Amino acid sequence: MALRSERQDSKVDPDKGVYVEMEGILEVRHSSEDVDFEKIAEDFMAFQTRVKEIPDNFCRKKKETTVQACFFCLVCNSDLKSLKSLRDHVTGSKHIQKACEKKRQILGMPKEPQNAPRIKKLKKERPRVDV
Repeated sequence: MALRSERQDSKVDPDKGVYVEMEGILEVRHSSEDVDFEKIAEDFMAFQTRVKEIPDNFCRKKKETTVQACFFCLVCNSDLKSLKSLRDHVTGSKHIQKACEKKRQILGMPKEPQNAPRIKKLKKERPRVDV
């Protein structure tokens, strides 16, 4: 979903601050050693519309509250603990493939056909002749 191709038109461009084009792909999670400071996870689509530019130190742990923000990819099931790793992950081919599959599933579009092996043709049996 991040790279342009002939088969899809994507709005994702990490350089412009657009990391996802629909809900249910990424989340922003906040973890803390103290239960009082933990927050509910926020969908990344809402987060990127609210925050226009993510600071480089966004995922750093705050010493006074022990709160650390991290990004979580729901389609790949992986934690991303820095902005650079988020950019790299969103532009990766495996993430793009899984995100496109999720988009197809949500929109009710048919699955993309896999590269199927060629069908083997059976040889015709020759009649047996006794000599």
